[in-house]
Amino acid sequence: MGFWGKQSKMRIFPLFLVFSHVLSIWQRGNYTILSIFDDGAFTLSLGGALNYSSSALPGTSQVVGSGVGPWGAYDEVSFLDSATKTQSYAVRYHLNVDAFTFLRAAQEVGAFPFFNESVTHSSATPLIFYTNDYMVPGYRSTLSACASGPTPQYTDGALFLFSASASPGGLHPALIFSPLDNFTTQSALCTGGAPPYAGFGAATGEACVGWPCSGRSYTPLPPPTAMPFSSILLGRPSLKRATMAWGALLRQAHNTTRARGTGTRALSYVSSNAAGYSFWSEPRNLTVWGVPEDIFAALHQGYAALGVPVRQYEVDTQFPMEMWPGDGWCFKEWGNWSATLFPSGPLALVASLGNASMMYYVQGFCRDNVYGSSGNWRFVSVGGNPRWEPPASVIHPDDAYAFYTSILKPAVQWNMQHLFADFTCMRGPRLAQNLPAYYGAEAVWMQGFTSAAADLGMETQFCMSCAHQALASLTLPSVTNFRASNDGGMDPTELVFSSILISAVGAGWSKDNLRLAAWGPGTTELQTLLAALSLGPVQLGDVLQGFPAYLPKGSFPGVNTNVTLAMSTCTANGTLLQPSFPLTPIEPLLVGGEGGLDVTAGHVLATLTTVPTVAAGAAAASSPCAWYTAIGYTATAASSPSPPPFALLPRHLAPLMDAEAPAPSDFANIPRGAYLESGDELACDYVVWNPALPVTLAHNFSSSSPALLPLTYAVPTQLNFAPILPPSNVVLLGEAGKAAAVSSFRFSSVAPQGPSLLGIGLRGAPLEELVLLWLLLPSLEVHSTNLTLNASGALETVLQGRW
Repeated sequence: MGFWGKQSKMRIFPLFLVFSHVLSIWQRGNYTILSIFDDGAFTLSLGGALNYSSSALPGTSQVVGSGVGPWGAYDEVSFLDSATKTQSYAVRYHLNVDAFTFLRAAQEVGAFPFFNESVTHSSATPLIFYTNDYMVPGYRSTLSACASGPTPQYTDGALFLFSASASPGGLHPALIFSPLDNFTTQSALCTGGAPPYAGFGAATGEACVGWPCSGRSYTPLPPPTAMPFSSILLGRPSLKRATMAWGALLRQAHNTTRARGTGTRALSYVSSNAAGYSFWSEPRNLTVWGVPEDIFAALHQGYAALGVPVRQYEVDTQFPMEMWPGDGWCFKEWGNWSATLFPSGPLALVASLGNASMMYYVQGFCRDNVYGSSGNWRFVSVGGNPRWEPPASVIHPDDAYAFYTSILKPAVQWNMQHLFADFTCMRGPRLAQNLPAYYGAEAVWMQGFTSAAADLGMETQFCMSCAHQALASLTLPSVTNFRASNDGGMDPTELVFSSILISAVGAGWSKDNLRLAAWGPGTTELQTLLAALSLGPVQLGDVLQGFPAYLPKGSFPGVNTNVTLAMSTCTANGTLLQPSFPLTPIEPLLVGGEGGLDVTAGHVLATLTTVPTVAAGAAAASSPCAWYTAIGYTATAASSPSPPPFALLPRHLAPLMDAEAPAPSDFANIPRGAYLESGDELACDYVVWNPALPVTLAHNFSSSSPALLPLTYAVPTQLNFAPILPPSNVVLLGEAGKAAAVSSFRFSSVAPQGPSLLGIGLRGAPLEELVLLWLLLPSLEVHSTNLTLNASGALETVLQGRW
């Protein structure tokens, strides 16, 4: 199991004791993870590289006991306020998930207690943290740099600390500190002081440095009396396994499912910034390429003629906006369709798009909007940097649910099924800043508008978000995806750390739009793989042939796209073919510097698909065997020499799976594991194959037989890993021509039925044709089988090998 493995249940002595010695609560070999001293102080250490201490706990009295919580049995040390003798702080060790939670009553607002007092740090201790900046990008640094930088450093949400040195098995033991609730009013700091964003207190200055004005200073705002806070600390034998465990436990604690809809389950089209039709890049002339209504009708007809089944559209220009210098905008009245841009009206537009699902954009409201001017609704100014956001405002938190219900309800008849919420990192914290007496204003605001969307059957995308908003979405089931990149998503370095955070909380990440005929070979394939395997939207952004020429009314010149790549993401009727977990970096990329991998150098990301497997005569059950996919490329400049191929090993893929509780095949469902295994080996035997060369032999994959991934600038290499499911000698490789060769939608079951027999359950579009690739052991020779689904879009078949 390794020193992070399970331990026997621990009991912590009698009640109402005063500490007179050091009590070590959590130890792994020579590593003391948590001790409590007689003065109520914490000490945490990870080998010699990490040593935190804090005397933030109140009082000296304590109570010891045990109980049962969401994760089963726990042991507890409770600290009592010396004056009132009431509990003010509790530390719980949860036996079943090998993790701590920290519960505190109303206390100082802000940081974890470990970080707002004395800190002993080491430059050898790396960490990953997320600043209060949009797109939850994440950064990798050292504890020394974080604690002693020129300005106070902090993490907006979780803090990931890991060993700089790998274990003998090549893994990096890690600790994660994170809020467990009150996500908009908790953080973790590396230095003292109040966290520099508005959820934590009232503004004392308006000095605006950078975007979104992270240079303000704040005075802590005390929470209401008896406002509880909970935090979590867990450690695992690898950083990747720690992130998987952390996400699983957060989702278990909040019972987080996601109301994934058409936007994250079907092929879509967008006209947002950096898309082919980015109307707001020409803000003073929105008809420069033709009337938008005509453009969208032509796009729909063009895709249909090519057999590309777009099932959702985001039109982006339907409502008039107020413009100002700096090319910013705001809504005066959301829902009032522009007669110039869409002269036929919303119902006719939707009909011209084949009654597709629609995604509509909501940004800030002008300060003089019609709703506030009427006196019926309260708005709060959230303007910041004058270059970007002058007269913006958002609805008051207490009015958010009713207001959004009122404006979104008419949009149901316009087929609105997806809410595009933009600039959330600028809006939420500034809302809290401007309502200093309203504790938790940001959380109430987000709950209001996302609940309104949910009650109207809509899913929500957050764009340009803070990390703490990703955590807060654990209680917002309509939030199914986050934009994880800048406009267009062309820089894959932006996705490395953001994809980890977003995926862990059970949301898909979006690289933004996908232009299939705008980039050269390699780049287009990479962008397609990133979109297809993200569990977020796959949003085409192509243009009509002849663009940028003006489109005459009634003209249908066809779409400039790549049909093969578009169809590699979905079924014949547009349902996305996705894995069971989003594509995320493997551990060497997260820690940096191993095998040529780093954020600005070589990238290797991986994902997995779980499919119900059942042996002949057995009941259906989940299996620790999964189908894995890995892609490799380099993000360095094309003129730089490429690093050597990366030797991918089982330990790089193993942390994605919890062998004790396999991941659910549907990402919307809650993972039920705690990732307590060592995470250095796969549970099954595997073969590896390259989908770009499907006629070549596959080969066995093991620690002694790694898979080599070339790292070429912007040109991805994809390798797929297929499990051997005894007693069958037939190995399912997957579907030819798809980004996810084995997807959670296409394959409903895989059933070994004896030697040389493998039963397969399939689903898709009625009468859809597809090609399955498979092999028969021990030859490793790749075979193909052509199949046609029945009129109901399903098929049960058996792959039979012949010796």
